[in-house]
Amino acid sequence: MKLPPPPRKKYSILYADDHHLIREALCKQIDLFDDFEVIKQCCNGQEVIQYLEAYQQPDIVMLDLQMPVMDGYATIQWVKENSPAIKVLVATIFDYEAARAISRNYGADNFI
Repeated sequence: MKLPPPPRKKYSILYADDHHLIREALCKQIDLFDDFEVIKQCCNGQEVIQYLEAYQQPDIVMLDLQMPVMDGYATIQWVKENSPAIKVLVATIFDYEAARAISRNYGADNFI
């Protein structure tokens, strides 16, 4: 009798982007994958911090760089200083090498 494979980990994602329609569309697409689940949507970095201070820690924080109130750069820095185990994925339309370099300097794990 062949045993079923062990259950795979489902990675939790907190996604932050100030563009509501883009955020909603991306979250719906992410949730289609069996291995990922969007647990929270935020519209700026301040909301990310408020969530992380009050609730569970996601495996991944995925965020845009340009957001009001608190931008992605400051959010990356805060997450990496306060919750270094969380992976930070920058998802932005800006494909500038400078944005990648700054994101990495603040501690981003990857950039798409």
